[in-house]
Amino acid sequence: MAVCTYEIIAGHAWSTAGVEYSFILAPSENMRWKGAYSGSTAYVIDDVVEDDGSSWICIANTVAGDGPPTLPTESNTWWDLVAAKGEDGAAGATGATGATGATGATGVAGVAGANGATGATGATGATGPTGETGADGAEYPTGGLEHQALVKKTDADYDVEWDWIRYV
Repeated sequence: MAVCTYEIIAGHAWSTAGVEYSFILAPSENMRWKGAYSGSTAYVIDDVVEDDGSSWICIANTVAGDGPPTLPTESNTWWDLVAAKGEDGAAGATGATGATGATGATGVAGVAGANGATGATGATGATGPTGETGADGAEYPTGGLEHQALVKKTDADYDVEWDWIRYV
């Protein structure tokens, strides 16, 4: 931790880290920096604390809870303002974009969607090769005269007798 020493002169301004302080009192040689004010701490004369961005010096011994006043009030029974917090400075420039983070884990698979519509009918395929010649069939009577037809003698499936009939 770096320690810096500044000469504080009453009535002059001092600035660090974008915050400007106006000093009201000349510092005492016996000042003791105590850090941030705590309401649970008792302070003694010449203790110096920071409260809400301003610094305060204890001018009378305190009991817990005897805190510095709220600005614009600059003193009370126990505290005098040493340096008032100035206005906040302008915002700084935007920093550079950071590196892209690692890819996260793959999430759980979602529910399957509905089936899509039936597609269009495809083109007719090529004609296939000619099949083999079939076996000879059963022999049926052939021939006949003009105006004749060949008919089975009966409707039974097992009947193999045929007759020629004449029609007009």
